[in-house]
Amino acid sequence: MLAIVGLMVLVVTVSPPRSPTRSDSDPPPAAQSGPVDDPDEFDVSATLNADDDSLTPQTIEAVLGDDVEIVVEGRGPASVALGDLEIKPFEQDLPAEFRLLAETTGAYPLVLVDENRQIGTLEIR
Repeated sequence: MLAIVGLMVLVVTVSPPRSPTRSDSDPPPAAQSGPVDDPDEFDVSATLNADDDSLTPQTIEAVLGDDVEIVVEGRGPASVALGDLEIKPFEQDLPAEFRLLAETTGAYPLVLVDENRQIGTLEIR
């Protein structure tokens, strides 16, 4: 009896899974979504330069449910805070990358931590 159970386990483990049959009238399967870090997958994407202190802070607008990507570039090393949500370091050729789902309305300032200088605002409506 144990030999039969062992043989069944072996067959199930080794055999490939059966795929359901599809008739020509069935719609094609949905395409797989790409990786999250694919820039085409973000509803809102912005890049800010922390070294340019002559510019007024940039406003990045998003609505609830948007996938948001904000990249902060600069010479650094330095850190940038996105409101009270997160602090990320950056340096030359290694930008700070914020990737988030816009879940709560409000204004979230992007502030260079060491300089206490605002370089932008994420506004979620």
